[in-house]
Amino acid sequence: MNDITAVYRERHERFGALHERAEQRWDQVANVRLLLFVVALASAVFGWWRATPWFFALAAVLLLAFLVAIGVHYRLGLRRQRYATLMAINAEGGARLSRSWAELPPRDALSSTIPPLVGDLDLLGPASLELLLSTPATPIGRQTLRDWLLVPATPATVAARQEAVRELAALRDWRDELQLGGRLIIAPQHQFEALTNWAVQPGWLRAMPWLIWLSRALALFTVAALLAQALGWIAFPLGTLGVGVNILLTLLYGLRADRALAALSTRHNVVEAYAGLLRLLVAQEFQSPLLRALQAELRVDGHDAATQLTRLSRIMALADLRGQHVVFGVSVHHAAEPAYSLAAGRMAANGGRKAGGLAARARYVRGARRACNVASRPA
Repeated sequence: MNDITAVYRERHERFGALHERAEQRWDQVANVRLLLFVVALASAVFGWWRATPWFFALAAVLLLAFLVAIGVHYRLGLRRQRYATLMAINAEGGARLSRSWAELPPRDALSSTIPPLVGDLDLLGPASLELLLSTPATPIGRQTLRDWLLVPATPATVAARQEAVRELAALRDWRDELQLGGRLIIAPQHQFEALTNWAVQPGWLRAMPWLIWLSRALALFTVAALLAQALGWIAFPLGTLGVGVNILLTLLYGLRADRALAALSTRHNVVEAYAGLLRLLVAQEFQSPLLRALQAELRVDGHDAATQLTRLSRIMALADLRGQHVVFGVSVHHAAEPAYSLAAGRMAANGGRKAGGLAARARYVRGARRACNVASRPA
């Protein structure tokens, strides 16, 4: 145990030094940002006051440098957050080994009551086996760990898990990256579950292919007509006609499309975060049959769940076109629909557990849940 404690201590100190360095650079870039903005503003004011174009040019260059500094500052902030989280992960690892319960972050209760026998055996609650092993940060991973502690497994299942644990124990960097990805998912679980509920609903646009092609054609026609009118090539306002037809389509079908987009447009960061977790799982080479079987469930017909979720996230980021009548949002919903269905179907080829009375709902969740579960194996 002393050797493992020393490993945690060394990693904590190493990430601490990296975090301090990132913190210093973050502060320096913040000062540079402020200086660039002040000098750019002063140059613009002086140029206006003295009517000197050179100062306007200088202000433009400084403003461009300011925008670049914003991007650098943002990336440094992400790096600083990454090292701070890795520091906390390794500090908590040492605290678990020494049973320093007060140094471990409290876990929100997943249920309001704990059975008496479970509490007497210290399986759940404070200073419990759950807290000792509770490295998952996502609600899915924490719930799976709780299920494993409360529901007996067969001897064969226990042996398979132990073999997987022995392999994962040596992958400290990989396990830290998995925990890091889980902790950076700041969206509440109900957002992700709302997205999975949408995934298993039938696609209403598939029964209306004429609407899909009409919306796409109208978008191209409207843009082309407005451009031709602006260039003086045509006199009749065909672009206005296209906008009017798009408004009519929005009035007829927009509310239904708007509801579908509402389940997508604000949750692409959640999907991308889970895609990152699955990407780690898919890319790692394992020897354990249990881990290899888990990877096989995430690959179907040459496609893996991480790639499909990343594709979906990019589509979702552009999906919120509600209120834009030139490009009817229904076509974006149709574009996202098959990608999500593909990701959902291929994340768990064998189905999933029932949840809340919906047998199919857990098919998509299962892949993400299993990826998060890897972090719950004791190191």
